Amino acid sequence: MSLTLQKTSTDSDCLNSIENIARVFSKGGSFLFIGDNKKQIEDVLQTLIKQEACLQIKDLEQGNSYCGECRECQLIETRQHPDIHWLEPKGASGSIKIEDIRAINEKINLKPFQSKRKVFIIQDAQRMGLEAANSLLKTLEEPPQNASLVLISKSVAELLPTIVSRCKLLRFSNQGGNLTGNDEQINEFICRIFEPDDILNGQSLYEDIAALDRKMVDQVLYELACVIRDIMLIDLHADKMKFISAQSQGKIKKWSECFNGIFLEQIMDQVIMTKSNISKNANIKLSIDLLIKSINKCMYTNN
Repeated sequence: MSLTLQKTSTDSDCLNSIENIARVFSKGGSFLFIGDNKKQIEDVLQTLIKQEACLQIKDLEQGNSYCGECRECQLIETRQHPDIHWLEPKGASGSIKIEDIRAINEKINLKPFQSKRKVFIIQDAQRMGLEAANSLLKTLEEPPQNASLVLISKSVAELLPTIVSRCKLLRFSNQGGNLTGNDEQINEFICRIFEPDDILNGQSLYEDIAALDRKMVDQVLYELACVIRDIMLIDLHADKMKFISAQSQGKIKKWSECFNGIFLEQIMDQVIMTKSNISKNANIKLSIDLLIKSINKCMYTNN
């Protein structure tokens, strides 16, 4: 399993060991854990929490950072610790409701019972409804110093950009790389969209994207919207703000040179409309064809 921590900002850091991740985690804030294997993510998260809370660290010289036997470790292991709160979807709808988030917003401002800080973990965060997600934004932006928020999800594509942009992003992969297989494929399509040969001769690009299943097309469009948003920041000379796409700062700056800023909003509107239409079962091939032609026109004809 490979771990990569990305700050969704211009000075992203890659941290490939549990020790480095723990160092960042210990500073608190809001985190987004992304990966397909929820059990692995939860195990790592419990390790991070135990490292902070353990009362009796054993064999420190051998690299062990918690004992696993003290009362704190045992309470964390059994999910009975009063300062560690796990929230998961409930009910027939399998959703996280606004009432659940309101409860977190209230509890997070209370002092910890017995630890240095409280940790609130939201599993399957993509199950938050729009109202619930919006209700969490302020808390994600400025959690108390003695509390942390951790969101767990399979993909950033299933979360609101406003949620993603407020979190430090930690990606998990079982493939030995920094990105999951889906992420790599999505990034490949994003790069092709901004390559002159691919976008100008859009037939091959259009056919390859249209051949994906509907869910993957939606993820490609989500990441494209995030990239366009980040390019807008460059165009507005606001690039010190947090980037929300999975792309590097260098790529974003390079791609921003392809656009006349006048047309960025037009492209964003087209991407959002295409994403919405496809989610409503519109014809994928026709929708993607129109989008590629629109991007082509705005990137090069009018630049």
